[in-house]
Amino acid sequence: MSGYLRMLSVAILLATPTVVAFASGGYFTSPRLLAGAIAWGLVVAAVWLTPSPVPQSYSSRVAIGGLACLTALVGLSILWAPLRGLAQADLQRLLLYLGTLIASTAFLRGRYGLRLVEPVLGAGALLVTLYAISARLFPAV
Repeated sequence: MSGYLRMLSVAILLATPTVVAFASGGYFTSPRLLAGAIAWGLVVAAVWLTPSPVPQSYSSRVAIGGLACLTALVGLSILWAPLRGLAQADLQRLLLYLGTLIASTAFLRGRYGLRLVEPVLGAGALLVTLYAISARLFPAV
């Protein structure tokens, strides 16, 4: 059962960028918050489904730690930012990136997960591009 849940988590992780791209690229608050909730839900699933959700390699830990420090700094910058709405939007984006990075390092290990990343993300980018071109060429449809 956990193998199916892990495959489902990988599918959700890899499909989320395409879904967010269809929602104005995540520019507005609600799609960004939904994608962040999905990313952090996948982090919770990684804690539950994977034997060690924290990556073992030093470089992965440094990357996660660096992004976490940047996220904390941007969160603190809300206190002195002249335009707090922009700082809050940056914090939302960084929380989304941090959750996605943690979930990616937990689920996309080994041959199975890594083998799927390029084809799935490439197909998603192609799908969004074809949709945008078709909307431009055939606006009535």
